[in-house]
Amino acid sequence: FSQHEAFYAGVPVIGIPFFNEQRYNMKYYEQLGAGITLELNAITEESVHNAINTVIRDKRYKENARRVSSIVRDQPMSPTDTAVYWVEYVLRHGGAPHLKPASLYLRWYEVLMLDVVLVLILSVALIIYTVHYVIKRSLRFCLSNT
Repeated sequence: FSQHEAFYAGVPVIGIPFFNEQRYNMKYYEQLGAGITLELNAITEESVHNAINTVIRDKRYKENARRVSSIVRDQPMSPTDTAVYWVEYVLRHGGAPHLKPASLYLRWYEVLMLDVVLVLILSVALIIYTVHYVIKRSLRFCLSNT
């Protein structure tokens, strides 16, 4: 499910998280008092039945979900007005070049950070070569003295 959709709709959630971000989202819902988490490895018919009954009978879940919804919906402008504002903003400022990301002005290998990767690889190679050289010279020195 989409966390934002549930927030916006103002409905309590019974969630069965499959992935880590879903687990985090459901813990957040529980902290807000707007949801119940059912663990996939411990789910039973009874646990689903109890979760549904709890959400339906305990009015705090619905009240908390509505409270969160009112917070999410509280915006200074409607989404349409926001879109109109930003289109007009870009037109007023000649395409708004100050809003363009700096990556537009970098070379392709700088965007991919290949220059940094190359320096790191060369540094590691130099360290390995130096250690190898020192060990080789030390062994030669030790073996020549015996």
